[in-house]
Amino acid sequence: MNWINTEERRKNILDGISRDKTWQPPASYGGECLHVYFNRLQRDGWTLRPDLTPDDLRAVFEKPVGSGWILHKYCHADLNHPEGKSVYFDRHALVRDDSTETIDCPEWEWADLDGNRLVWTTGGRLHAAHLKASGLVKEETLHDFNDMTFSAITAPY
Repeated sequence: MNWINTEERRKNILDGISRDKTWQPPASYGGECLHVYFNRLQRDGWTLRPDLTPDDLRAVFEKPVGSGWILHKYCHADLNHPEGKSVYFDRHALVRDDSTETIDCPEWEWADLDGNRLVWTTGGRLHAAHLKASGLVKEETLHDFNDMTFSAITAPY
């Protein structure tokens, strides 16, 4: 598949997209990556939870994901990061909103809602599942990206 068919592809991608000129970032988190990332999370429906943020984390965000579950995103910003992680990385957990039940998801590198299903990445694969009161159901791997390799393309595209 040739993704470089520029003008036609750009038009198709931008068709129906409009900028919300009324949205304003709720806070400043410094002049680097976290300022953009944290404001984008809040724009996309995540709630910053300073009351849940321990001293060893930069921030905790949460988002209701259905069937009584809340997705927690634990945002790290640390020079002493684990091997295989960058300075900025996230962990995730699913928490029941009516109990202390938690499903820890330490291998998830990213997670969010896509319509009414939960999607996440781990180990180079994109996964999806629906949530029921009992937890994740109908889990499936949407795509395994591990076969992909980098191919340098000289500009202009």
